[in-house]
This record gives sequence, structure tokens and C-alpha cells, in this order.
Amino acid sequence: MDGRATELLQAAGFQPMVNGYVLKLGDEDYERIIVLDAASGGTVSDATTAFLALRPQSNPGGYDLVLESEDVRDMVALGVAAENSRTFDVNGDEVALERGFVYDHTFIHNPFADRQYGDWEGKPGEGPNGRAYRLKSPAKREWANEYIAWRDTYCANLLAPAASPKA
Repeated sequence: MDGRATELLQAAGFQPMVNGYVLKLGDEDYERIIVLDAASGGTVSDATTAFLALRPQSNPGGYDLVLESEDVRDMVALGVAAENSRTFDVNGDEVALERGFVYDHTFIHNPFADRQYGDWEGKPGEGPNGRAYRLKSPAKREWANEYIAWRDTYCANLLAPAASPKA
């Protein structure tokens, strides 16, 4: 994203930590998403070209959610999807329209989930912490065009300068 990866992550609410960036979703340790440089496994920099997101699971022996992408905007979209799922699934609250998109007359608040059950879509495999569920990229789904348009607009809005008040 033109050397602005760290700025975008921070604008999306991710905080720098010793080894990457973290987005806290709740009070529990597993309620977070960690974004790393996929090549080094270390901290993301503006020179990073491959990203890895990790969301630890709450149950012992469960699967971590893992997403790999060459586009930092997919990491932001995963953060939005996880927050949306928490808002909708846990609290039963509505999700704001700008935090998703419409595909085939359906509002998609988590583009990383399947349409039928709303479960995270991917396949079991290995990850940095052992067992992992590797997420399927929304850019390779039936709603790819809608997802990419939403993701790009959402991230551009995060980086847009704030409108100055009129005198």
C-alpha cells in the first residue's frame, strides 16, 4: 500500500507491540488480532510486502485463525470483520453499513465467513502456534469485486485527512 502500512494499521486501531501490531477485540487474551511481517515473523514496517494475521482461539487445542496476504488492507478488513462478528454475534447489535458491503441483496459484515452458516471459511493447516485454520481470501470469493471496492474505500477513508471545519 505505497509504504503506508504502519500508518493504515494504526488508523484502523492496531497498536504497535514488540513483535507486530495488535488489535484488541475484547478483554480476553484470545480476543485480538496480531499482524506480523509474513517473511520475517517480526514487526511490520512500511517496507513489508507480505502480511500474516493471527487470531488466537479461546479453546485449548483449538485452531488459530490465520490470514496471509500481500495487501495490508486485507489485514484491516479482517479486523473490521472480527469486530463486526463480535458486535453482531456476541452483542446482537446492528453493524454500520460502512463496515461491510452488499452482495446479491445480502449485507456482508464478515467477508471471511461462508454465507450459509457465517462460520470462518478456510481450511485446517499449520500456523505459527501449531494448529491453524487458514482463512480463504475474500478477493478469491464470489463477492471479490464488491469486497475489493469496499476494502479499498474503507482504508482510503481511514487515511483521508480530516475535513476542516468551515469558519
